[in-house]
Amino acid sequence: MQAVSVIKRRSPWHTLSPQELWDYKDLTVALVEKDLKLRYRQTALGVLWILLQPLMGAAIFSVVFHKVAGIPAPAGVPYFVLSYSGLLCWNAFNTSVTRASAAVLQNAQLISKVYFPRLVLPFSAGAGAAIDFFIGYAMLLIMLVMNGIPLTPLVFAAPIWCFVSIALGLGVGLFASALMVSYRDVQYLLPVALQFLMYASPVAYTLKQAVLNVPKPIAVMYKINPLAGLIEVFRNTVTGQPADMGLALYAVAATIIAFIAGAIFFARMERNFADVI
Repeated sequence: MQAVSVIKRRSPWHTLSPQELWDYKDLTVALVEKDLKLRYRQTALGVLWILLQPLMGAAIFSVVFHKVAGIPAPAGVPYFVLSYSGLLCWNAFNTSVTRASAAVLQNAQLISKVYFPRLVLPFSAGAGAAIDFFIGYAMLLIMLVMNGIPLTPLVFAAPIWCFVSIALGLGVGLFASALMVSYRDVQYLLPVALQFLMYASPVAYTLKQAVLNVPKPIAVMYKINPLAGLIEVFRNTVTGQPADMGLALYAVAATIIAFIAGAIFFARMERNFADVI
């Protein structure tokens, strides 16, 4: 008897299948390798730029906010370490949003030719952000040792909060990626929105300093911004300062909601990608 194949319209929920994403893990690895090669090809310093970018950013923040503006650091924590650790967590979020949002458009030819779970594209961007974070985190550990800050077990558990920030970035990136296929304006609006969000996050100073020194409406923005809690908890954990677990739980809850909502929205928009891209 001849075998018969029946092609059925698949539910958009099929895109969220963890098993199918795992089956295409080799494609995810290949996309991450491709991204790393393209980013640092024909550069004299190569992957060292992963370290130099946050180091230069922390140096600028230390001069502007500490030396010029006179903002103090917590006792026993050098201002450079404070700003570098905040920037490290912010970069994990910012990188995952930026790369995930552009992942579909950058692989337009691949989408129009072969089938694979489209979620692989933004997820590979999140994996690339995790690699960047670990390289920068190794430098942070060296800074802690050089400044006499003990490497407690909590320090080595601190990357969990940056992984949460990457997940939050993926949730936002999934929304932006799906919208960008139909509305290219998103690629111009997103960098501006991220710049504003950076100012609403305690990257170069503590959350307490931010809330006490800004008008009340802006202070409210800091409090409702889940990324502010993630940055603060990550930085306090690595520097041995008391961490507000209420902020951490709120940030985790907001991340779960953003990630699930972004994945559902992406899945519902995905069936039209090949037609409009």
